Amino acid sequence: MELLVATKGIMDGATRVAKGAAPAGARENPRGHNVVARFCPVVDKNDKSAVCVEGARTEVRDPRDPREPQSGEARAIWKGHFGQLPTYQRGVAVRPCLSYLYPPMRVGCVRRHVHNCVHTKVSSKMAGRDSHAKMAPSRCAHSPACLEAAELHLRDGDWQTAQRVLRYSAGARPPKSAARWMNAVGLSCVLAGDLPSAVAWLEKSLALPFGATHLAAAKTFYWVAHLQPEATHALANVNGSVAKAASLAFGAFQQTRAHVDAISDDSLAEWELNAGPSIFDLALQRQICEHPTYDRHTRGRQRHKAEGRLDDEAARWRRRYIDLLQRSLTRYLSRDLAEDVRDLRGEEASAVLEQCESSGRGCESPWHIGQGANSPFGPWAQKYLSGLVHLNYLVDDVLEAGTPGDLLEAGCYTAGTAVLLRALLEQDNLEPESRPPTHSSGQPRRLLLADSFEGIPQPRTERGKQLDTSAAWPSELRYSASEREARSTLRRYGFEPEADERIEFLPGYFNESLPTAPTPHGLALVHIDADAYDSVLDALRGTWGRVTPGGYVVIDDFHLPGVRAAVLDFRREAGITEPLLPVPSDHVTTCTPAWDVPDVLTVHPLTVAYWSRARSRPG
Repeated sequence: MELLVATKGIMDGATRVAKGAAPAGARENPRGHNVVARFCPVVDKNDKSAVCVEGARTEVRDPRDPREPQSGEARAIWKGHFGQLPTYQRGVAVRPCLSYLYPPMRVGCVRRHVHNCVHTKVSSKMAGRDSHAKMAPSRCAHSPACLEAAELHLRDGDWQTAQRVLRYSAGARPPKSAARWMNAVGLSCVLAGDLPSAVAWLEKSLALPFGATHLAAAKTFYWVAHLQPEATHALANVNGSVAKAASLAFGAFQQTRAHVDAISDDSLAEWELNAGPSIFDLALQRQICEHPTYDRHTRGRQRHKAEGRLDDEAARWRRRYIDLLQRSLTRYLSRDLAEDVRDLRGEEASAVLEQCESSGRGCESPWHIGQGANSPFGPWAQKYLSGLVHLNYLVDDVLEAGTPGDLLEAGCYTAGTAVLLRALLEQDNLEPESRPPTHSSGQPRRLLLADSFEGIPQPRTERGKQLDTSAAWPSELRYSASEREARSTLRRYGFEPEADERIEFLPGYFNESLPTAPTPHGLALVHIDADAYDSVLDALRGTWGRVTPGGYVVIDDFHLPGVRAAVLDFRREAGITEPLLPVPSDHVTTCTPAWDVPDVLTVHPLTVAYWSRARSRPG
């Protein structure tokens, strides 16, 4: 059987593993194995405008898929070359991927230098998925195809398959100089909940000489540090593992940036290809990092092109409405946008200030992932933009999947975040024919808002007293707001809580109000913003039993020692095995930077974590 393979260069692009039935025109391997293949763009043999992408981040996709790639370099090339082709001709060059066997195609491939594309025979026995399972760890560690296959599974959250591909087992001996393999194993152990092994493998990867995987390993290690809370808040604040891991991740970023600035574009493409994934390269994390409304993605005509790809006008207006709402809730519309720059400290601060003052935009802070109100006073959301985008994605998933249950926020304060949640519920009224019913009874999905409306209570348990940094906060910073203020915020944004059948307040301390909360249909999403050990534990105990399969639990202020301890204690108590995952907060210690795109490089703590109750499997 013949496959088209590139004999030179790294063939890559934005791709996605084909699942289910074979695409039209594909031929399955008669032995039942999938076949590893490299595809060039599907173009006429005399067309030399095609570009074989070197080093763009890998995702596996049917070459005939007309959708725009997601990785940076492949996206730019897709827009410049493939976007003008007829739908049936659009294609992207792909790395070796576990896919179906396609008929051979003649193509022309050009990127700076001409790369020869030839026909060659590939053995299905050597190319199939099973070939990776037969490899020893040392062979997989030095096989790009094997590593890429494992990393694709990791990006999908499938750590079991990834470990089989990597040939990893407890007690496995590390291959020599295999940082990328160690990074992949470390990430798989994080997703599996095996933290001791994760720490061991990530430390081994970081102990090797600096290389492409160093930043990814440091970022995952930074998250792992959050999953091992200290005994007291004093240790956490001064010598804690989180603080040390944050410094490690920031140092890895600086080292990587210095290296990237000194190499050529071709070398950068190869570097990015070998970087490997971090915990922030999972599917939802990357969606948050690459949200299309950020200024880094939407300058000039790019915004209009992005909106033009939406299928209908209603979706376009909905995106604009939610974006405008988020800009208001983060105080971006009303605050001085130069304050971010004026607050900079360090050696580069003066240069940055001088540069932005001489530019056309002045010192305006761009609309980026780390924007936030930065004020505890007023009708604002007490979250970074990344946290709001995260809630947007989760509510969309709940509504599209028809996950039953209401939404509940434990710790609504002035109801800033509640405004966004209530606005997102407006979708529940759209397209009733195609959307699964809200509840079997036909009743509308509700938003329950729980709060003591007396501020953060003092710790009542010994563990809370040991861990809560919030216990020492002054009274004016203890997030005390009345129910009247919360209702006023909702009215400012056009919602009438007194007349809205979707909004219900649950006043009182969580250990009193939540056990008896009226949730006959369960809870599809629980958002906890309580800042203290006892409060978070009470909220989890009062809601988890009613979270429906496919539902989510979101924890705010996860950077606080007391909050982290409450979450981890409860997960052990309840026997929860679903992975606890982070929400990215910047393009330094979390999201993967686009090294060729100027970006605002602010650093923010990891404040949000979440997990989902597994959906029941049919049969």
